[in-house]
Amino acid sequence: MNGSGFPALASEVPVSVAGTGSYLPDHRVSNEEILHYLRPARPDGRLLEPDCVVRHPGIDERRLDYEFGGRRNRSRTDGGLCDGDLALRAARTALRDARITAADVDVDVLVHVTSTPDTVTCQDHFRFLTTGLGLRRDAGLFTTISPAPG
Repeated sequence: MNGSGFPALASEVPVSVAGTGSYLPDHRVSNEEILHYLRPARPDGRLLEPDCVVRHPGIDERRLDYEFGGRRNRSRTDGGLCDGDLALRAARTALRDARITAADVDVDVLVHVTSTPDTVTCQDHFRFLTTGLGLRRDAGLFTTISPAPG
């Protein structure tokens, strides 16, 4: 037993990170823009200040694929990017960084998305990434949905 309480974790299995990747849309949105539009208030009624967003979750700016104030996402047919598109671009960067092809991927791929996935079920992300990257059908995919801080 390794002390973790999980016997399966007692065996030593070599693990490595072969490559990493990320992708950010070009459009930058400042905390000031977001707070001006949302007008969030503290329990005492005072409006939140932009430095509060930097101080607590550590966010200086956000990157979006659409004009924030308009709140209109562009569809893929209009050239817009959805969560799956961002994941696909990041995954391609990770494959280049690892100097491997999609055919070489034989274990889990971690896909981290926000609380606003393209579709209700994450299975669509799996299908989108498997097809978009050209992954083998037996490659394992793991998705984490996490709400954005702040």
